[in-house]
Amino acid sequence: MTMTLRQRFLGTVRFEPVDRIPYHCEYMWQSTVLRWLKEGLPDEAVPRENGRIPGIVMLNDYFGCDKGEGPGLNVNLDILPPFEPERIAEDETTWTHRDRLGIVVRTFKDSPDTPTAQFIEHPVKTRSDWAQLKKRYDPSTPGRLPDNWGPGLVTALNEATHHIGVGAMGLFWTTRDWLGAETLLTTFYEDPWLIHDMMNALTNLWIEALRPVVDKVQIHHFGLSEDMAYRNGSLISPALFREFMTPCYERLTFFLRNHDVAQICVDTDGLLDELVPLFLECGVNALTPIEVQCGNDPITLRKKYGKRLVLHGGVDKRALARGKDAIRKEMESKVPWLLEQGGYFPGVDHAIPHDVSFRDFCYYMELKRKMIGVE
Repeated sequence: MTMTLRQRFLGTVRFEPVDRIPYHCEYMWQSTVLRWLKEGLPDEAVPRENGRIPGIVMLNDYFGCDKGEGPGLNVNLDILPPFEPERIAEDETTWTHRDRLGIVVRTFKDSPDTPTAQFIEHPVKTRSDWAQLKKRYDPSTPGRLPDNWGPGLVTALNEATHHIGVGAMGLFWTTRDWLGAETLLTTFYEDPWLIHDMMNALTNLWIEALRPVVDKVQIHHFGLSEDMAYRNGSLISPALFREFMTPCYERLTFFLRNHDVAQICVDTDGLLDELVPLFLECGVNALTPIEVQCGNDPITLRKKYGKRLVLHGGVDKRALARGKDAIRKEMESKVPWLLEQGGYFPGVDHAIPHDVSFRDFCYYMELKRKMIGVE
């Protein structure tokens, strides 16, 4: 019997039998898409925002990926209201501007949407700054729920054939945006009250903004982006994680589990050895993208953590730049065995970089399609 996308997702997350896992396309950088347009990708296949190719792109429609029937759920767990974007300065090659989060950033004029940027100033320098910024993360601010929130949308969401997901920028990621990376790391020691208050405010926002939603709509996935590791390990110690992040994560995951959210997933780059047991301890049950070049191995993680951990990704993006033989070897060495174990969504271990050709990415998608068993 053919399953819906929702049934496939939930079955995979729960390590239950499915007719096949969901088939999706990875994200790719704007620079990658610009290359592919010169190599045969049809212009009409590329989604645009206000006439421009965004910084990160997905091509699910072009590759014939799974599509559900019904709407998505757009709950605003972000800054509200955002700062008004402001152009501050420019020279021959760069613009300097204040973005929607209040961060002053310098970007190149010819590629403003790429991840390469210089962060010049962050919005929180004092406790007084935080007191003002905190007001923009109030869960009661109008506009958190979808504009068309009501019985019609609730029914459509509950009857959709795809899984319903909500996501937010996580505790470490957001406090880094507020303070800057170096200042955040020193503030853990110099003003721990401030970090506790920031992380508690975020947790309150997520829970209280979602409370009227989960009473009416079944959410199946909640995702947080953290990016809190680098190639040698976590950016903070396990002791700091347990002191500052674990209590907030436990409050959040307790709330989500009480409302039958099947997957609570964290997105973080870097080496995961220190972080996996910490996330599992506080109720997270899925991780992405399992970055291989940092030393992560999805097979090792599956053998070590079994059905406690759902895995997304783990295919080395560097192999995609080395041609068909390298792609096939990388896929065959991991994907079939992991699919047999369950709880695995095959994918590249980050957004697709511009050194991957359009032809080779198409070959990767063809291989993934066959391994999944898409007819």
